[in-house]
Amino acid sequence: MQQSPPKGRVLVVDDSRDTVDLLVHGIQMLGYSCATAVDAHEALRVAREFKPHVALLDIGLPEINGYDLAAKLREALGESLVLVAVTGYVRDSDRERALAAGFAAHVAKPFDLDDLRGLLAEIVPPM
Repeated sequence: MQQSPPKGRVLVVDDSRDTVDLLVHGIQMLGYSCATAVDAHEALRVAREFKPHVALLDIGLPEINGYDLAAKLREALGESLVLVAVTGYVRDSDRERALAAGFAAHVAKPFDLDDLRGLLAEIVPPM
């Protein structure tokens, strides 16, 4: 059986291996290719090689937070990279800060697979 080409490339960055595994499983089930990183340094290295269309970033990363990582990813990959905050920080002020920092969306943990499907369909540019 011939496999369909991926719908797009998604980078998942979270310091929780369980969250990474759950997101990757869901993203791949939806037909996207996926790369992962557990910290900002690894994310920058992986992103340069993988060239994602979308990066799902945890905000509460160690050493370099998701806001600073977002700026570094944009610097390395350009403005076409779509950034999504996937975080436990769920107050209105957290959402406003993420959007002001250039994130296209702010998704609360735990996430819903149907919500993720709709979000990716909306923000991943056609290949």
